[in-house]
Amino acid sequence: MQCARVYLMGLERQTGALADWVRQLLARHHCNRVVCALANKLARIAWSIAAHHDEFKAGPGAMNA
Repeated sequence: MQCARVYLMGLERQTGALADWVRQLLARHHCNRVVCALANKLARIAWSIAAHHDEFKAGPGAMNA
């Protein structure tokens, strides 16, 4: 949760698909709900990396919500 909050604090400097996804969520939902969604997404990415002993591949479809 803390990592997601820090990401939101620096969102104006962020670019890319994840930042665009977060901005779209912020336009529709309260910031606390967006923090939870972002924390969930980051946790799923971390779990996938650990479970598959792989590296993160940020391809075109990698950030689909």
